[in-house]
Amino acid sequence: MSQEEVNTFMAITNAESNDLAKHFIDMAGGDMETAISLFFEHGGNAQLNKASTNTDAELAGDLQNELYQQPQEDYRPPDEARHETLVDTHVFPGTYGGIGGRFQPLRTVRDMFDDSRPVGIFNQQISDNEDDSEFSDEEQYRQQFEYVEENVIELDDDGNVREYTKLVQKPRPMTKEQKLAMLFRPPFDMMAKVDLQGAKVRARENKKWILINIQAVDIFQCQALNRDLWSNKDVKQLVKKHFVFIQYQYDSQNALPYLQFYGLTSKDELPHIAILDPMTGERVKQWSRDVPSVTDFIDDINEFLNNFSLDPTSTNPPVREPTPALDPTTLSEEQQMELAIKKSLGSSSEATNEEDQKRNMGTEVHGDTADDASATLFNRIKPVTHSEPPNQPGITTRIQIRTGDGRRVVRRFNAMEDTVRTIYEVVKTEIEGYDDVHFTLSDHKRENLIEKLDESINDAGLKNSSLLLEKVQDD
Repeated sequence: MSQEEVNTFMAITNAESNDLAKHFIDMAGGDMETAISLFFEHGGNAQLNKASTNTDAELAGDLQNELYQQPQEDYRPPDEARHETLVDTHVFPGTYGGIGGRFQPLRTVRDMFDDSRPVGIFNQQISDNEDDSEFSDEEQYRQQFEYVEENVIELDDDGNVREYTKLVQKPRPMTKEQKLAMLFRPPFDMMAKVDLQGAKVRARENKKWILINIQAVDIFQCQALNRDLWSNKDVKQLVKKHFVFIQYQYDSQNALPYLQFYGLTSKDELPHIAILDPMTGERVKQWSRDVPSVTDFIDDINEFLNNFSLDPTSTNPPVREPTPALDPTTLSEEQQMELAIKKSLGSSSEATNEEDQKRNMGTEVHGDTADDASATLFNRIKPVTHSEPPNQPGITTRIQIRTGDGRRVVRRFNAMEDTVRTIYEVVKTEIEGYDDVHFTLSDHKRENLIEKLDESINDAGLKNSSLLLEKVQDD
């Protein structure tokens, strides 16, 4: 040890000799904080008097003995244990699973963000049996408590002391991670564990709407949705009564059909909630990105239920945001053939009906005149450069443009300010090969959009839509 360490020790402790300071520093193995603690714990300068009569070795030995000597305490022998059963305990394992019992352990928040774990809601298996849900309200309550034996001593009617044990319900000790997992727990008690097609079948059988929620565990707003909205008892009651509720993780296989068919192509729109018609599959209402408050959500649902009905004889109001067209590239060869036949029959029927209506009004269809009018409107469209607006939920929208050669272009537009003409101008300036050729743009109904040039994207019903871009072949 250095003299500097000795001086430091003496300055802090007011030790009265170098030798005493050195003894304590040696005992602590050179650790200054330990040496100072030992000094004050063992009488400090009082050891100096002992050092005057004992040798250095004896002093060190005394200090070590005093440091490591374990205090001896007297204990009386334990009372003889007595066990008496108040009620049969074998009934509890059958009615209470708890963490580690019949139910699976709670998934902690750390596990939820672990990329090595399988995707999906707790990697659950899809089941068609709605009654096998392990997460009812009563069972969620039970998971927070446990039964423990507790000794009870009391006087009976004769004044004799009676001792017995009984089972007492007490809060189950939980770690911080378990508490967070419970707080942000998905709403298993009202969730149907089926895929999208199974949800449609169940909703038809029970005459309910489909309420779907797409989430991602790495987006806090999705976790807040579980904590604030789905846990509310009024929301639970409303959803259970009128909807078949399903919740999927964005990266899971169960969510894939919805993402492809309804055009949810980015996590930027999460959390996403939508109401689907179980008969037609049409998306009739949606919430994206922002978590609605409990009051607003309940008001929106009640308004929807007042305006829309699953009764086949009723007429529902038109939906402002039509379902995007199905991407044929995601279908099997047999499904693509079936889709092509349906479109062909539908187009022929629509064309025939339109011609009959015009003839009944005393007018004839002149194909060449209609084509000339479309060509005139198209030629008036000039290539104009438009900058892509920043993402603004509720204001901007993404539109997918598919070309005949298999290319796809996804671009953001201002749904309120940009018109259909803007889409044409963007195609002419940004998509290679379409700057100086005649082309058509059609929506999922195969309607030519050239007649809607001056309508806004929102008014034309093109929000979140998929458009087909085709070159017009010259005769």
